[in-house]
Amino acid sequence: MTNGWPTPRPTPGIMPRRRTDLQPRVARQRGYATGPSAPRRFQPVDMAWCDSGFLYAVAQREPVFKQFSDLYVGALVITDAVEKEIRNQAEKSPSPHYDAGKLLMIRSANRIVQAIERGVIRIYELPTTATAMVGSVIDQLKGADEGRIVQPGVDSDERVVAVTEKNAGEAYSIVAAARVLAEGSSTVLLTDDGGASRVAESRGVRSLNVADVLRQLGCEDPQLTSEHLFAVCEAVTKSFGTLPTDARPRSAEDFKCKAVGGACSPCGWAGETSSPA
Repeated sequence: MTNGWPTPRPTPGIMPRRRTDLQPRVARQRGYATGPSAPRRFQPVDMAWCDSGFLYAVAQREPVFKQFSDLYVGALVITDAVEKEIRNQAEKSPSPHYDAGKLLMIRSANRIVQAIERGVIRIYELPTTATAMVGSVIDQLKGADEGRIVQPGVDSDERVVAVTEKNAGEAYSIVAAARVLAEGSSTVLLTDDGGASRVAESRGVRSLNVADVLRQLGCEDPQLTSEHLFAVCEAVTKSFGTLPTDARPRSAEDFKCKAVGGACSPCGWAGETSSPA
């Protein structure tokens, strides 16, 4: 009853109409461009372009950095923009005002500079003819960066400069990789940044992150247990190089060898040569 009157029964005429113009559900975009079906075993390339964040993470552990450098021997390369970013960090003096992440970054940067000086990592200067393409890629990266929180280890007064250098370094690396790919060379972008991996994918460039590379090391060296690799991954991505959720290993199980019956589909290995680790 409503004010003494019977409540009207709902009829088709007064029922809310079902919308027929609903848009189809769009598949959720991956945080990292590399899908779960990507081969896990190391695949030699002519040029492996390293992002600064990836290098900071890997260089935290000297034995891991050496194993990584040995695996990619002769292929490691960074652009002059990435070199500038790394040297800027290496030139900073440790300060009690810096947090643990910042101090780790400085230490890693110095280790990377030493590798550059020894010729372990080569420097590539992007020609001025690529300026327009760099600008286009930076615009893509800015779109991918919207709403992202600044990584730990970066002081508040350095954030604007850090983001600018970061986008420039990533853009130079993506453009350089796309150029050598167009020339017929095999290449890969080594980055932990999900946005950079998606932009690289849009340009035809494959990306790998620190977890992918640790899996490669595990395939090459059977003494590296899955538990050890997972612990290393957790440690080196704690302060920076943090992976998107869909690329982040959940447990040591994610680093275990998946070979069954003398073959391993995740590694792209069919058992015709030598056995994977």
